[in-house]
Amino acid sequence: MDVSQALNDGLASSPRSMQTARAWERIFSHFRQGRFGRHVLTLISGSAAAQALTLALAPVLTRLYVPENFGVLALYSSLLFISMPLVSARYEMAIVPAENDDEAFGLLLLSCGIAILFGLMTTLLMLPRLTTVLRMQALQRYVWLVPFSVIVTGFYQAVRQYRIREKQFHDISVSQIVQSGGAAVAQFGSVVIQASAWGLLLGQLSGLLASTYVLSRSVKSAWDRWHRLHQDQHFATLRGLAVRYRRHPTFLPWGGFVDSMAQRLPILMLSGFYGPYFLGLYAVADRIIRMPISLIGQNCAPVLFQKMSEQDTKARIASILMRWGLGMSAFFLLPAVALYLASRFLFAVVLGKTWAAAGGLAVDLIPIYWGSLVVSPVSGLLIIANRQGLYFLIQALFLVTGFCSLWLGHHWMMNGEKTVLLYSSVQFLVYLGYFAVLFSAGRAMVRKQRA
Repeated sequence: MDVSQALNDGLASSPRSMQTARAWERIFSHFRQGRFGRHVLTLISGSAAAQALTLALAPVLTRLYVPENFGVLALYSSLLFISMPLVSARYEMAIVPAENDDEAFGLLLLSCGIAILFGLMTTLLMLPRLTTVLRMQALQRYVWLVPFSVIVTGFYQAVRQYRIREKQFHDISVSQIVQSGGAAVAQFGSVVIQASAWGLLLGQLSGLLASTYVLSRSVKSAWDRWHRLHQDQHFATLRGLAVRYRRHPTFLPWGGFVDSMAQRLPILMLSGFYGPYFLGLYAVADRIIRMPISLIGQNCAPVLFQKMSEQDTKARIASILMRWGLGMSAFFLLPAVALYLASRFLFAVVLGKTWAAAGGLAVDLIPIYWGSLVVSPVSGLLIIANRQGLYFLIQALFLVTGFCSLWLGHHWMMNGEKTVLLYSSVQFLVYLGYFAVLFSAGRAMVRKQRA
């Protein structure tokens, strides 16, 4: 049945319902016909294929690796994730809105150069001591992988932004398949040698390397053009770009760093509170819930960021935000109810009896990922509106409330599952406030366009 027909049949009981039905019909019609819909579907198709492979192998991996191994992987991924906003000083975020292609490629080179320097600095931080301070002793044997992974991550982020500017969403989709699928296959294959945390970590790194290579293959021609235009002035050109876009390293890395810390704070704190076994259960529950959220949110985010940068979109950005929030909430409702009713049973059947407790944690995470699905894809609006300082304050609020809820939950209730539920609920409330701020910024942009 056609979507618009179903909406009309189900909502025809009142004049207001009819208006709502017609509004949703316009939304879905715009999605089907516009470029935005095609671009999002291109990215989603790649992620869906990659995550389908990951999910297909998950029941095997959870029976071959113990929860402690997944706990180590969660700690490693968290360190890498936290470093992402700092690795290129957020100059890669200037690539998409750059004034011309020459400037955009210069920013790509600048971002990669800073990534190398940051990776070398990470090596000098004596990470084994850092893991001791953070009570992550389980990661000490593998911590030397972090600096190399940081550099590769910086390259991937910069090249991905450049490909977004070129609207090469098909290539990005392929890279997602390579990254997720390659990691899953490598993790499964390493079991032949030894089923330990090494297999999970090296598998993830292999997928990242392969996806970076896939995205960067077509950059050589752009390098040749840039090199001819800036012979003997490479460093001067890059220095000029660094000065021109100096607001990006002034605000965005720290806001992104605080945001990353806020997102991975449970990994860091739960490890110290309840040990690697509970952390492994949480990490798998988080991964299962995060997959469909990232499938929608992360693939919509780059397209939305590019779309919101256009002048005609800025004139109606407030109404677009409201439609987005309502649409994503309605989309999330049915799977959330299904997860609430049958999560423990599904986790035990699919992943093994050991992981039944992870199903309970998955239910506790429903509020926070509802808020993330609605807000995160459109959070780039603050960057477009040149409100980097406000972006930083919001991420700081996420970090502070996250820390307080986890600390209070542990010391007040002394129960891991209740602690996770308290944390998730508090973060959902912050997401509601975040969306209100974005809507206010959107209305200000509309007024500015009309003035």
